[in-house]
Amino acid sequence: MKLYLKSDRPLRLVSLARLCRELAAGIVPLTTPVPAWTDEQREAWIEQIVQVAAPYAEQVPDDLWQEEINALRELAHGPFVTMEWMVAPLIVPRKVPVSQYALMTGFAIHEDMSTEEWLSPLALLYLKTVGASSITLQTMKIEHAAVNEGAAILLVDCVEQMLGHKREVRQHGEEHIDEGMLLLQANLDDCTPEWLAYCMERLFASGANDVSMFPLTMKKGRQGSMLQILCYQSQLDALKTILFEETTTFGIRYFPVAVHRLGRRMVTVKTRFGEVEVKLGYHHGKRVQISPEYEACAKRAREASVPLGKVYREAIRLVETLGDD
Repeated sequence: MKLYLKSDRPLRLVSLARLCRELAAGIVPLTTPVPAWTDEQREAWIEQIVQVAAPYAEQVPDDLWQEEINALRELAHGPFVTMEWMVAPLIVPRKVPVSQYALMTGFAIHEDMSTEEWLSPLALLYLKTVGASSITLQTMKIEHAAVNEGAAILLVDCVEQMLGHKREVRQHGEEHIDEGMLLLQANLDDCTPEWLAYCMERLFASGANDVSMFPLTMKKGRQGSMLQILCYQSQLDALKTILFEETTTFGIRYFPVAVHRLGRRMVTVKTRFGEVEVKLGYHHGKRVQISPEYEACAKRAREASVPLGKVYREAIRLVETLGDD
């Protein structure tokens, strides 16, 4: 189990301690042990954080600074300093002192221009000290949620915790989350199908991962198409150039996406029509997909003058006899 922290307002250690108190009060059984510190070791741990935070004390209202320190002491006596923390993008107020950005290194942030609340330096330092990691995407099963004053700590089981998060990895032997992707879209109502087919060829030749076209109704009832491309971020400029050259679009939407890629392995099976390569897909080590390669199947079907589906079905049957390895 892991702890996932999310807050809709600038974070304060008092709120964090209150949420941890709820989790530790028997609502959820916590098996993580409290650190086996001596009183001296615990005081040294607290003092180290307070000393680092001291230059930022003037940025917190005087009557609340001691409350933050008391919250730190409370947290030092619980099991949460040894648990694995994940933090959603932190809310940063519009008037946050520039010096506090040094405390935010390693965290994803979201600047909220509508609030002037203060962000606790002690909260940031506590999260750094316990090794919290900043995440923007995660698939989680929520076991329990403690919620208070616009913040929440979720006790979660991470479905994707064993998967690597990578960027622009062309080899997909291992299952992973590819976070270096973009999705491009353009709405078109005056492109012929032939132009779009030629554009698709150029996009694939230039490294697009996927190209799709969808029918849609545009303004004034005109029939059109949406051209959608999945690509790596490093290919953005090249693919935008193709879209502007080969279509009639005056603008392209694009936004970051993540792609969960199955682990992949190629095997060759000997059908009665000849050898066929088959792509296998693995999720958490278990085979979940069997996909004969089209070109190999089409070649064997032509050579034997048999339906394409017959070659596909035999290739799949032969793979299934190999078991799940």
